[in-house]
Amino acid sequence: MTDPAIAVGDRIDIIDTRPQMQALINKISAWVDGRIGDDVSWFRSISFAGGTYKYAFTRNETSTASPLAASISTIYWEELDCVEAINKVDLSSEGGDDYSYVAGLGVRKYFATDIDKNGSPIDSDAFITSHIGEVLNNNSSRYTGILYFAGDGDTNSISLENGSISSTDVLGYSGSSTHQPIILSHAGATGAFDEDLWYGPGVFVSFGKATLLSGKGSIAYFGPARVSPEYISWDRAEDGLLVHSTTWTNELTIDILRRYHRAKSDNVKINDIISKALGDYYAKNGGSDIYHFRTLVGFSLLGDPCIYIPPPATTYPADFDEWKNFPTAEPLDPKRVNSDLIPVYEVGDSSTITIGISHTCETGATNEITLVDCRYYNAEDRKDIDKDTTYITPQFDDVDDGKNDTHYNGPGLYFVRVSQQEKGKTYYTKEKRYYFEVVNTFTPSGDILVIDDDQPRRYTSNANSPDFTELLWQNWYPDYESYYEQALQDNDIMRVDQQGGTKKYKVWHVENKSGSGNVGGQGRHGEVTQEVLDAYKGTGKLVIWFTGNDWFTTILDNERTALTNFLQTGGRLFLTGQDIGWDISSKDPTFYQKTLRASLVQDDIRLFQIDGIAIDDLSENLSNIIITGTGGANNQRWPSEIDPQSGASSCLLYNPSGSGSGSRHSTGTAGIKYYNSQTDQAHVAHVYFSFGFEAINARTAFSNGRKEVMAAVLNWLGSPKQTENFRANPGDGEVVLIWTNPWAATYPGVLILRKVGGYPTSDPANGTTYTVGQAIGDGTVIYSKLPSDDSSHTDTGLTNGTRYCYIAYVFNSAHIYQRLGAAEAIPQAGGGGTLPTPENLMATAIEEPEGSGNWKIELSWIDKSTDEDGFKIYRKVGATGTWGDADLYDTVGPNATSEGTYTDTGVIHDKVYYYRVRAYKGIDLSNWSNEASAVTSQIVAPTNLTAVGGTMEVWLSWKNNSLGAYGIKIYRRHPCPDNSNPRWEFVDDINSESVSYKDHLTSSPNIPDGRPYYYQLCPYKGTESKEEWFSNVAWTNPIPSAFPAGEDPTNLQALPGWNTVVVRFDDNTTNESSYWVELWNKTPNSTEYPYEYYYLPAFEGTGTRETVLTITTPGKYYLRLIAYHKSGYGFSRYATVSGGSGTYVSFEIVEGSGGGGSGEAGTCFIATAAFGTPMAKEVVRLREFRDRYLLTNRPGRAFVRWYYRHSPRLAGYIRQSKWARALVRGVL
Repeated sequence: MTDPAIAVGDRIDIIDTRPQMQALINKISAWVDGRIGDDVSWFRSISFAGGTYKYAFTRNETSTASPLAASISTIYWEELDCVEAINKVDLSSEGGDDYSYVAGLGVRKYFATDIDKNGSPIDSDAFITSHIGEVLNNNSSRYTGILYFAGDGDTNSISLENGSISSTDVLGYSGSSTHQPIILSHAGATGAFDEDLWYGPGVFVSFGKATLLSGKGSIAYFGPARVSPEYISWDRAEDGLLVHSTTWTNELTIDILRRYHRAKSDNVKINDIISKALGDYYAKNGGSDIYHFRTLVGFSLLGDPCIYIPPPATTYPADFDEWKNFPTAEPLDPKRVNSDLIPVYEVGDSSTITIGISHTCETGATNEITLVDCRYYNAEDRKDIDKDTTYITPQFDDVDDGKNDTHYNGPGLYFVRVSQQEKGKTYYTKEKRYYFEVVNTFTPSGDILVIDDDQPRRYTSNANSPDFTELLWQNWYPDYESYYEQALQDNDIMRVDQQGGTKKYKVWHVENKSGSGNVGGQGRHGEVTQEVLDAYKGTGKLVIWFTGNDWFTTILDNERTALTNFLQTGGRLFLTGQDIGWDISSKDPTFYQKTLRASLVQDDIRLFQIDGIAIDDLSENLSNIIITGTGGANNQRWPSEIDPQSGASSCLLYNPSGSGSGSRHSTGTAGIKYYNSQTDQAHVAHVYFSFGFEAINARTAFSNGRKEVMAAVLNWLGSPKQTENFRANPGDGEVVLIWTNPWAATYPGVLILRKVGGYPTSDPANGTTYTVGQAIGDGTVIYSKLPSDDSSHTDTGLTNGTRYCYIAYVFNSAHIYQRLGAAEAIPQAGGGGTLPTPENLMATAIEEPEGSGNWKIELSWIDKSTDEDGFKIYRKVGATGTWGDADLYDTVGPNATSEGTYTDTGVIHDKVYYYRVRAYKGIDLSNWSNEASAVTSQIVAPTNLTAVGGTMEVWLSWKNNSLGAYGIKIYRRHPCPDNSNPRWEFVDDINSESVSYKDHLTSSPNIPDGRPYYYQLCPYKGTESKEEWFSNVAWTNPIPSAFPAGEDPTNLQALPGWNTVVVRFDDNTTNESSYWVELWNKTPNSTEYPYEYYYLPAFEGTGTRETVLTITTPGKYYLRLIAYHKSGYGFSRYATVSGGSGTYVSFEIVEGSGGGGSGEAGTCFIATAAFGTPMAKEVVRLREFRDRYLLTNRPGRAFVRWYYRHSPRLAGYIRQSKWARALVRGVL
């Protein structure tokens, strides 16, 4: 097999490395000679260095969170890598000695949390350039045997909090030394040894290589040769304790520390330590998973592997004597504990508070306690505290002035680092971190509570914070409070601190960029509480809750419980947000379906016109509501389609004929309302919009302004009427449809559509007469009568166990149709009865304690009747089992709440149980509810996951090992030049019994682009998912294409000439809008940009094509080609080479002069570098401007030539800098 990157006639530069080699030999020899007879105690020390790493995740990398997710800026991932290594114990159960991995070593911590708000270190060691530079320069005050660097970096530099240290800096360290450390590094690609191949000879030296070639630096460098995969899983205990663990890169480097620890008092070779650590890692994790594989093969050891290094102990075990227990702490007397298990403290207006932290340590030791303001990345206080002394924080006041607050600390998130002094030492080792939150107090007043919840729960800092990342985050999640205040004030409802108004409102800010305290309706109040919600129950009171652009922390655990209680006890709610369903419909289906009474149909309906229903008492006067445009927030990227559930009714519908490219998949509902005075004693009512109210484009307009929509919602909540005018009761082989038509005088006719398995997506056309059996879109008319004196209809001849969905309409003599309602039912054998049918039966299997084999199944359902004697619950084992009531009864008296529950304890391990429930009153019975099932077995990861790319889709298949799961979540990642190491993105939540799935790649950024997509599955139970439940990672083979089979380009050839190359290929499609030729000066890959792009317009017909490129710089090049679809569906697969299956060809330009490539077939280098793809809409517009206005005249062509001559160098810089890309995007 030959390497396609090497061709006959290739020129290979020979570099004389003998001087470097001799210098390195001299350095190693001096270091080894220095060990003979010398005091090597300096080597028995280890320095840990870690920073903030602000690009982390909620809970773990496989969550649905953004790369700047909830409280991400607060966990200091890089420091936690170090803390985990420091705290690790070599357990005897794993062949160890029950001492920590750092036992016997002097520990120094260079952390970002050792820096104050002025950027100055609070003691002698901090994560700054001067301190780490002195370590690398072998300064005698910072001698260390091992530098454990968990920070970030690039190939030729490492990043610190106040700057970076480059390869050039390290190579410039003068003099010699015999006290160089071994460096264990996480910094991406710093361990590269082949940078000449990737970046060209002499471009730069990798950082790891520089530390070795420098007279100072290191004696050996173990680090990633490419960007290394990292993974952190974290949570919090009830006292605010951060619990965390990492894998991949950090796990491997920790294994190296363990192997060094096990050397005890024996000299050991570097190679033995590392090879055994790699073996340990492989034994634990295997190598088939792509990230474990990359971890195992992606690191390089730069240095002599045969060097013997001093052991961690002179005398074992005496030198390992250390404290066995860890320090603990507890924030005292919090006001409450939030959903993140963080203690919360309230500070009153114009007041201050201090917080007491109790703590424990070993007798004879002290704890070093550091208070950290983790929103601004700085230490606020540090004290050494004796064992029995409570640590009292500095004062917190009610105002957050940002990072440079010269007064007291304001409301925000804080933690204390509690580090225990090591036994008989002066340094501190074992460490724990405890979080607490300070919020403004809130005194309820007024009639309406407005909950401003449009910032994701990441403990937002003041907008005056100078941190660019924080400001960028806040720009992604703007504050939409003004749209709600304006709509209320337009309706003569004023804020409590304003004059006038028929009513008053007050704002609760979950997060707030303003740090001004409770002034002018501001403040930062944190998670919404039961106490504040209950204050807004009663006549004339209600709650408005909006979630803005948030899509992963919309309504948290405690808030869902509080909202459920609020609504069940008489509260009135208006809830609005485009991603509430996306966030919680699968995370907490009980809340979404039973409390909000909705089910999510699709996350992004891509329809932007919404209409009311002419016979709906809330929306009868609303129509043509536009949710795009600059008159509103213009933020609706993901408006959701929902269906009403359990007695709720649609009140707003997406118009399929309006603006937008999407379509209905079900009822087309954009808003629901719920009120049922018959079954809910408290007469609860709520309205839920599955889009953001703030996006309504008109401030005020007769039928579609924010003022008018707000008025309609508030008026209805003030005096709600019964919802659910149409319902479906299942029987045996039939469904009884029951309706009430309050508008019979105006709309006397009734028409009912039916569809199997889902709701009809098309409405009757006004002015058209329909008969029974006629199709309307994907629905079938089963009832049509004008006038209709009926109030029910029985749909017969149905198949038991099949889901039937119905939509009812009323109409007049002109056949103008108005929706009455939607309902669904599943007929079952033995069904039938007159009592209302229980709904939304759910079954949950619980093992207590976990691993015991003791199971129970908890059932819950919605009780639709008011005077039943009780319920009969039937159960069967397995899908083919026999139904029997098994003496399962739960008696619920008349006028009970709407929630029915039962716990079945008579179950055994590893069985599938099915349930159904019916109400009874004497001998009268309701119809059966839906069936629900649960499995009494543990979760096991899916196996054999494969991904097959097709036309704008990927087929996934796998072996399902977890029928006991609630469902399976599918995750996807797509490395590309703009994000070479993307995080896992949530794709879908599917049935737990599924063994296949089709992922549609039809909307940007997830469209075919010639690069592989990666997939992983994870079954889950409730909100729980574990690392060991994740499947293998599969990548697409073949890669998906935007073109049908057989239309991708083929037979690619490159025929070089004098300063030119002829590109020849077979054009197999007429669906292209253009071809893109990528020119590389190294082997092409999926995560970097090519050296240059060339743009070829579409050709007529199909056939063999040729184009000539001018290349004036000599050297070896690589070339590949891809087609872009004329309908914008994405790219083809890369063209296969002539006579093979490879996707690139190589060639050499032997002679030439001048700079880089030229020619008017090129693309816009700077814009492409900024936006990450030549097909970004901004790049396309610039290219169109070039073709239409510049290339059509002499001055324009001169400018284009100048641009192509000078822009590639600047574009290269922009590609490498995320901040430069952000700046250029903003300018363009």
